[in-house]
Amino acid sequence: MNNKDQINFDNDFDKQLLRWFDGDLHGAELTDFEADPRLIEYQQIGEQSNKITVPSVNQDSLLDKIKTEIKEKESVETKVIPLWKKLASIAAIGITIFAALTLFSSDISVNSHHAIQLSHALPDGSQVILNSDSELEYENNFTEERTLNLDGEAFFQVEKGKSFTVVTDEGSVVVLGTSFNVLSRDGVFVVSCKTGKVQVASNKQSKIITPGERVRFTKGQVSAVEKINPLKIDNWTSGESYFERAPLQEVINSLSHKYDLDIDLPSAYHGKLYTGSYIHSDLEKAIKMVLVPMGVEYSIDNDKVNLH
Repeated sequence: MNNKDQINFDNDFDKQLLRWFDGDLHGAELTDFEADPRLIEYQQIGEQSNKITVPSVNQDSLLDKIKTEIKEKESVETKVIPLWKKLASIAAIGITIFAALTLFSSDISVNSHHAIQLSHALPDGSQVILNSDSELEYENNFTEERTLNLDGEAFFQVEKGKSFTVVTDEGSVVVLGTSFNVLSRDGVFVVSCKTGKVQVASNKQSKIITPGERVRFTKGQVSAVEKINPLKIDNWTSGESYFERAPLQEVINSLSHKYDLDIDLPSAYHGKLYTGSYIHSDLEKAIKMVLVPMGVEYSIDNDKVNLH
């Protein structure tokens, strides 16, 4: 790698770049950093990388080169945040460092996988936590029109400002600045409000909910607004999914997406409601916590759950 091809920004810029990736820059500090010519150059490189064919690279070799550069830099500077930790994810998907800057393209997509929860900072400073097997999409000009698409489940903490809209296949949610949870999958659309006020719409029906309230749409049909414990709404972000009077099928679906399982609930149990929780760290304990209180017999064979 030639000297002119190396990333040679100063230590302060490295630190700010990592904080910017993590969404930790706010206010005037964020404004100043996004006006930095070096960041703008990064963005321009990213735009140009969309127009070229990315060559294949040896992932291990690329990662070794990144680590070597950072170690050389550490020998001169007493304290350096290891930039390679951020760039390692780039190497893992087999592209060059500059090609990774395609995150500045017109569409930004964030995906979580089974058994994985993902925290993501939006460009306006709002925070999103994606539950397992969920996807979030928004345009690069998000701050101009705060609209995004969600498939799955997410908890939002929205910065105050103009209208913020979450669009799903089952319906939409509109807020100004609040915190709320959205579940949209398997024909179910459930929105729970933790703080502020939330407007929920689906199939030409609309409801406004306030803290400690939940509204559920099933196949486009709305149920009455329900009171729930606002302190439990985002429990799943801390490793334990909590449910209040939730259809047992919905809880089984949650287990399926969390652990990548195919679980069929016998029709005799479809009308039952479940109140309780399950932990994320242990599959067998999670299954037991849900099924035993409901009187559902089950067996686990090679991570396959059979209900009787």
